Amino acid sequence: MFTSIYILNTNSKEKTITSSIISSNENSTKLKNDMDTVALKNTLSLNLNNWSLTIPSINLYNVQIKDGVDLYTLDEYIGHFPDTQIINGNIGLAAHNRGYTNNYFENLHKLKNEDEIIYNVNGVKKKYIVFRKVEIDSYDWSYLENTNTNVITLITCVANKPNKRLVIQGILKGGNNE
Repeated sequence: MFTSIYILNTNSKEKTITSSIISSNENSTKLKNDMDTVALKNTLSLNLNNWSLTIPSINLYNVQIKDGVDLYTLDEYIGHFPDTQIINGNIGLAAHNRGYTNNYFENLHKLKNEDEIIYNVNGVKKKYIVFRKVEIDSYDWSYLENTNTNVITLITCVANKPNKRLVIQGILKGGNNE
């Protein structure tokens, strides 16, 4: 048996409908996380200034995040993959690293295990510790799948390798909000 839930986003300029299909044997936590994400996205559309990323070891401080990974969004902001989580689970972000107006992830390749990533959304500050750095094929989206643990996934292109992407993942420090 499957249950389909439709949520109308009435806070954005364009009305959108989000559909979640959940089988009866799936954990209700997924439903709660999905609903929390939709509710938070509605809030974020009104207050974008409170959504940012800081990575001290590469001198990246309080860069605004915007939902979407289209070229316009990535030219101005760090983009959030819309199908990934915003608070709990796997948060997926992308940015340019060269050749554009803003190349926020230009030094992402310099990150090492144990470096800190600070993610701020509407006053909730979460600190993540880098645990994975890997080059993937450009069509490999497996690193953006939701997880039971709280991780942040940062993705950017790889210089001179058009079919490759660099993935950096961090795990929530201490397992809770800080």
